[in-house]
Amino acid sequence: MKPEVSAEDFKSVKENLDVTIKAFDLMQSRVKSDTFRNFKSNPSTLADVIVKTMDDNKAEIMKDGKNKMAKFDIKAVGDFSIANSLTGNIPYTYRDGLIPAPIEMVHVRNIFAITPSDSDSYHFYRHSQGEGTIDFQKYEYVSKAQIDEDLTEVTVNLDFLAGFMKISRKMLRNFPAVRAYLGRWLPERYYNREDTKAYQALIAAATGITDSTGTDILSQIIRTIGAQRKAKYNVNAIIVDGAVWAKILTYKASTSGEFTMPMGVVTISPMGQLIVCGVPVYVASWVGGDEAIVCDTRYFEIIQSEGLSLQFFDQDDNNVQVNKVTARIEASVGFAVLDPAAISVLSLETVS
Repeated sequence: MKPEVSAEDFKSVKENLDVTIKAFDLMQSRVKSDTFRNFKSNPSTLADVIVKTMDDNKAEIMKDGKNKMAKFDIKAVGDFSIANSLTGNIPYTYRDGLIPAPIEMVHVRNIFAITPSDSDSYHFYRHSQGEGTIDFQKYEYVSKAQIDEDLTEVTVNLDFLAGFMKISRKMLRNFPAVRAYLGRWLPERYYNREDTKAYQALIAAATGITDSTGTDILSQIIRTIGAQRKAKYNVNAIIVDGAVWAKILTYKASTSGEFTMPMGVVTISPMGQLIVCGVPVYVASWVGGDEAIVCDTRYFEIIQSEGLSLQFFDQDDNNVQVNKVTARIEASVGFAVLDPAAISVLSLETVS
């Protein structure tokens, strides 16, 4: 007659078997460790692994009311963490778009007029005062005073102000933000260069009266405005760089004195526009250091026969062979100083 096996007996056997299997699983993971890989050179290593495994899995025998053995507690191999468990890097977060380089706040085009031309040779006539004058007739039957006027023809030759860039197709495909950014940045690069060229043409031709008497920047600017108005020019713009702008606002008669910006003579609009005697002050980086351009803006123009264009070309040079795209930025322009005497360039090097 076969001995009768109860359900409790099966449950006890299963619990002991589960504990044994877990112990062997842990031992197998340790066997695969670097320690066991040295078994051939150190035969005792295997025995050490087995002993350590048995010690680690040894638990207190706890009995409940039914005199049953508790399960063994299995020790964790390690924490699931970035340092212990991750191969490679944590996921990156990228900010949308590109961080733009600083842009010019005031371009030449923001101050002076742009005049279209049908060709690349722009001509105008400058009135030069002639001879003679108007006077009372001295006697009856005596000839009146005769006057004449002179006109001088001036020619401005236009040319392309241009540049190009080679961009790989991979760059455009893998950095979508580059495509949008170039559409804004390349025109800005053009305007920066146009500013420099226009400034060079402006100061090279300027012959306007300046008055450098006075001990501070503000008095010299005001005196120059007065000299230009006496010469019949309606000064409507003062152009300086940031350093001169700051000196105007922070001038002190003495080191320990208070700021001496005269109220009413110098004002600042709610939008931050500095105004001197009703004339707006434009702050631009393209103006030379320690200079102030005091002018009537009607007498300087940007002449343009072809407006600014930005185009991209696949079929350029060997672009097809090397997978590149060419970006071209250009305009056909020239600069006309209609009346040099309307432009005054005030040097402020010796003024604090």
